[in-house]
Amino acid sequence: MTILFFLFITRAVMAQEFVKSNEFKILKDNIQKKDFVSAWQVAQLHADDYLGDADFDFLYGISALNNYNVELAVFAFERVVANKPQWLDAQYYLAKSYLMMKNYQATMQLCDALVSHPSLPKELVSATNNLKKTAQMRLEKQSLYYQQQFSAVLGYDSNLNAGVDEDNIFLPFLGANVLLDDASKENSDNYLSLFYLLSGSKTLTQKSKLLFFTQTNVHQFMNETDYNRITIEGSLSYLQQFNYFDASVGVSLKPLWFSGDYYRTQASFNTGIKKYINKQWVVSGDLSLGQTQNDVNDYLDTDDLSLSVTGQYFIGNWRHSASVSYLEQESQLMQSQHNSSTSNTFNFNSLWLFDKKWLLSTSLSWQRQTYGGLHPYYLTQQVDDFFMFTSMLQFKVSDAWSYRLNANIQDRDSNLSLFSYQRIDIGLTASFDF
Repeated sequence: MTILFFLFITRAVMAQEFVKSNEFKILKDNIQKKDFVSAWQVAQLHADDYLGDADFDFLYGISALNNYNVELAVFAFERVVANKPQWLDAQYYLAKSYLMMKNYQATMQLCDALVSHPSLPKELVSATNNLKKTAQMRLEKQSLYYQQQFSAVLGYDSNLNAGVDEDNIFLPFLGANVLLDDASKENSDNYLSLFYLLSGSKTLTQKSKLLFFTQTNVHQFMNETDYNRITIEGSLSYLQQFNYFDASVGVSLKPLWFSGDYYRTQASFNTGIKKYINKQWVVSGDLSLGQTQNDVNDYLDTDDLSLSVTGQYFIGNWRHSASVSYLEQESQLMQSQHNSSTSNTFNFNSLWLFDKKWLLSTSLSWQRQTYGGLHPYYLTQQVDDFFMFTSMLQFKVSDAWSYRLNANIQDRDSNLSLFSYQRIDIGLTASFDF
């Protein structure tokens, strides 16, 4: 009993001395430098010695919150508020922790108490009001939330049929040059595209929800009407949040009408996981199993498998993401194995939010596609390298209206000359969100 009493007194003295310790300086410096990974390591290392001290609990809570250990952050800030009720910053961070825990009612109640405090600094008044507004919005969306968007695009496509810039081409199986018809040669035209997008979610429990998405695109060319197309895409998925990651399963369907006729349908079963490492890093992985059914030619029907891994990094107003993906399309007919293919793709995307009105996004992709079997005309296996650069500059006029300038540059280099081409697509978009 005497030993236990001695240990208790020793620990209490150590806790009281935390603010004077070297550990306090190290932990505070790491947080000020926003090195939250190092801060969390220091906080965990000294938790046994200092938990219970208000100064330590406050820094411990900030470190935990920025490393997505939200429950530990809640416990820490609740101890600070209990021990020092007038510590307003601790109350604010507790409200922020409640928000991340999806306890929106508690967030709003604490925010109301904070803004009514006569000594609350002006900068904390604004932050607290924004926190309450976010909690109110999320509470309203908790049951059923959906958003719609209508967009119209006026653009120019320099190679709408992905044709070659040649009048004739040599085919080995004939041993002669063949004149190409217009369907195989490069064509350009202006176009109008209309998009309708509906996306949303239905919350089932505090940690699960249904996500739904549908998009319709009507793409009409001014002169080359044979290339007009209508695409409809829809998906439904179930999302479950676990302690260390999020997991989802779902289905998707994508029919395509080409030149006024039904062309093909792509259907798939999808599953994925996502891990929030900290506020800067998110990693995810996705698996898709599906089929492509072509109404025009059975030789184009395939069984599809795709895998992808994506990493996202956030810093200030920048968001960077890099992904690696693998796609395998296996022809369903033995006599058309030359239509089977495997694709390896690398994509890097960067998004920069200048301010509340201006946003810039760029993307660079490289893909190698290798086909199975021998091509019936070239009597060799087809291998393509595909490069694509896209850029988008958006100006947001209001919460509803925005305008975008889009540019898409493609270069496909194939060992079979018929499939090599260059393409530029430029468009001006007006979008209305409602």
